[in-house]
Amino acid sequence: MNNRKESILYFLKPYLLIFFSLIFFLSPLYFKYFPLSIIFFPFSLTPLLIGFYKYHSKFLSNIVILFLIIIGFLLFFSSLIKLNLSVVYSYIIAFIVLSIIPSLLFEFSRKNNFTLQFTYSLYIYYTLFLLITVIILLHTDYFSHKVSQFFIEFDMQFNSYIAELKKQNFSEEVIQQQIINKMIAINIIKNYYAALLFISLIMYFTINIGIGFVIISRYFLKKPIFLKLFEIKVNEHLIWAFILSWALLFIFLNLHLEKFSRIAWNISIIISTLYFLQGVSIFLFRFLFFRIPFFIKAFLLFLFFYAFLRFLLIGSILFMGIGVLDLWLDFRKFHTIDIDKLV
Repeated sequence: MNNRKESILYFLKPYLLIFFSLIFFLSPLYFKYFPLSIIFFPFSLTPLLIGFYKYHSKFLSNIVILFLIIIGFLLFFSSLIKLNLSVVYSYIIAFIVLSIIPSLLFEFSRKNNFTLQFTYSLYIYYTLFLLITVIILLHTDYFSHKVSQFFIEFDMQFNSYIAELKKQNFSEEVIQQQIINKMIAINIIKNYYAALLFISLIMYFTINIGIGFVIISRYFLKKPIFLKLFEIKVNEHLIWAFILSWALLFIFLNLHLEKFSRIAWNISIIISTLYFLQGVSIFLFRFLFFRIPFFIKAFLLFLFFYAFLRFLLIGSILFMGIGVLDLWLDFRKFHTIDIDKLV
């Protein structure tokens, strides 16, 4: 009986991983007004990474089977529960692009014994590919029309929100501040959506690779291979693109070329994000050397990142600077250690 229970559980494990991935991915639909979506969604790729590591290529057939069942279920019941088909299809495509394809990329990297550095580089290239695809699509008639509709609906909802504030007798100053905040937010989204999308995607992949490697290290390999994440470095030739992007931005701003300035801003932010992540990686790498209890170390990290969020701009520039200077100073090699033995 125990063997039968174990065999059933073993059979269900890959499907449970796929199920958790789907639930995490769809969490914004179910938790619109609750911060659980912020907690769950960023980890929606992690179960699939673990599944591919554990079950290898056999895991793909499980994904295809369960995914086809879910698609059939959604399409069959969409008319009964009045789901918008375009929303259903968009979530299906998004799940394929943000979860299944990156998981296959992970399996491809594992089969070819790529280093973690090269694997992470593949994810950066994939992110850039997605970014270029989105930029092209948004400039087609169909998607530009959809974007216009989105802003029209957003305006209608915002006007309802303002009307509600007036009903509740909020001061004119508060209402005007909300309108100003709305205009600033729309301006940022319209002008810097490429950079914002890149930051979102690269953080999504980074979090999932990191958490995935922690779990794989802890439960499958029994060794801290996830610490190799802190050894990842930006390609040394990227420094020229970094210098050129900021130089062009400076030139375009002084020449008052608004369109070119926006392009230069987006490119500069995208490249700077990679150096920022390298700076954070270096900081965490160096922090691991402190021989203090784990709970104290965790508390100090919490305090540090809380202070970082309070002074986001200064902190971002600081981390970016560390990432750039690492090209010449190599901050990780002040001490010779075997990272596999680091606890």
